[in-house]
Amino acid sequence: MDENSHYKSFHCWDCHKGYYNEEDCQDILFGIDYSDRPECPKDEDDEEEKASFIWSCAGFLLQGECNCFALALRDIFGYPLYIMETENKIGFHAFCKVSRNRKSYYIDARGATTSFEEFMTVARLFVGDQYIMRPATTEDVEEWESDDEFYEYAFSFSKVFISDHKEYYTV
Repeated sequence: MDENSHYKSFHCWDCHKGYYNEEDCQDILFGIDYSDRPECPKDEDDEEEKASFIWSCAGFLLQGECNCFALALRDIFGYPLYIMETENKIGFHAFCKVSRNRKSYYIDARGATTSFEEFMTVARLFVGDQYIMRPATTEDVEEWESDDEFYEYAFSFSKVFISDHKEYYTV
């Protein structure tokens, strides 16, 4: 096991693991290349090179297809699925949240953290300071599956990525 597989304490009472253990976990996720995966989908409105990069790196599982990643976490680990959204329901971030030993663990492509502030460094990009956090509903999931033309690819990619780093997401 690598050192990101273990929880590290910080701020005396919080802990995290996975890519949260890295100084700039978002950049690291965008640098993880999966271009050897089967044909990546292309966005017709985008340049081919840019679309190919987006769909072959793990960063889009955090920013862009967080809902597919959260669904894969739910399927693999049975974690409860949550959504944080703007009050007008325009922006959102999907993730899983688990409570153990009087602590809440927030889990997305970065790994697991008990620090809500650390978790919000990405979520805030999509929801700002005024948001609603709630369990995701069956209707949310059905909407994600039907509205996203890349859903099947992103969901499949999420499962592969989680399998490659399962210990990063185990609470």
